Amino acid sequence: MNIRVHFPKTQEGQELLRERIAEVHVNMIKEHIEKQQIDQEEKIKIWEGVKSEIKRRAKEGGEK
Repeated sequence: MNIRVHFPKTQEGQELLRERIAEVHVNMIKEHIEKQQIDQEEKIKIWEGVKSEIKRRAKEGGEK
């Protein structure tokens, strides 16, 4: 089976794709955390840690 992927050619289109991929990824992480058999407080702590790490990495990436 062959699959063709057409990526956006414009900078704006590429940015929109990056944002959409990030959005889907965050939703997947949230769903994974929610499915865990732990109490709600622990889920919140995990989510807050994930958010902090995302912000830290975004800042690092912006400085390069």
